[in-house]
Amino acid sequence: MSTICIQTEQLCRSFVEGQTVRNVLVHVNLIIETGETVAIVGPSGIGKSTLLHILGLLDRPTSGTLYLFGKDTQTMKPMEVIQMRNKDLGFIFQFHHLLPEFTVLENLLMPIYISKGNIHWAKERAKHLLKHFGLESRINSSVAVLSGGEAQRVATIRALMNEPKIVFADEPTGNLDMHQGNLLMELLFDYIQAKQATLLIATHNINFANRCSKIIRLGSEQILTNKVT
Repeated sequence: MSTICIQTEQLCRSFVEGQTVRNVLVHVNLIIETGETVAIVGPSGIGKSTLLHILGLLDRPTSGTLYLFGKDTQTMKPMEVIQMRNKDLGFIFQFHHLLPEFTVLENLLMPIYISKGNIHWAKERAKHLLKHFGLESRINSSVAVLSGGEAQRVATIRALMNEPKIVFADEPTGNLDMHQGNLLMELLFDYIQAKQATLLIATHNINFANRCSKIIRLGSEQILTNKVT
C-alpha cells in the first residue's frame, strides 16, 4: 500500500497583474510520504505560501496535477474538497485569526460545529490539547485577553481538533518572540510525532527547517528541489 500522501506533477501557478502574468510556481514535481516533516524554505515572495495553499486545497493550480491520498484533486467535486479540507487537513497561519467575541473553548469547537461532529468528544479533546499546550487554565477565557503566544497556541490547537492527517503551517511563529516560537514548535513537533501525522511548514527559521526530515527549497529560478536531511 502506498504511503504517499501528497504528489504533484508539473504544478504551476501564475497570477495576472494588469497586463503582466507573474509565474510564481513553475513545473513543481513533489512527493511527500505519510509521517514526513517537511520544511519549505526560500526568500520572501518566492511562492512558499502559494505552494502550501495549493497543497492544502485553499487555492487551485493554474495547471498541473495535485494528488492527495492518491486522489486527483482536479476531479473532486466541491463538497468532496470541503470534506477533505475539514476532515484530513489542518491549517496554522502566521496570524491566529481567532474570533475575539468567543472564548477559547468556543473557538476550538468551531471546526467541529462546521463538520457536524460529536461535541462531547470535541470538548474532551479540546481539554486534552489545551493541557498538552499548557493552556488548560485558559479554556473559558476570552480570546481578547490572551497574549500573542497564547493566541497562536490556541490557533494551533484549533488546527489539530479534527486529528488531521496533514498539518500545514505557514510561518506559524512569524509574529512570536524566540522563546514563544520555540515553545510552539516543540509542542507541534511532539504532537506530529505522537500522531504520526505529516507536517509541512513554510519558514525562514533555519533551526526549525533543520528539524524536519525533508527540506524543499524554492529558488529564484522557480526550480523546486528536495533535500533529505
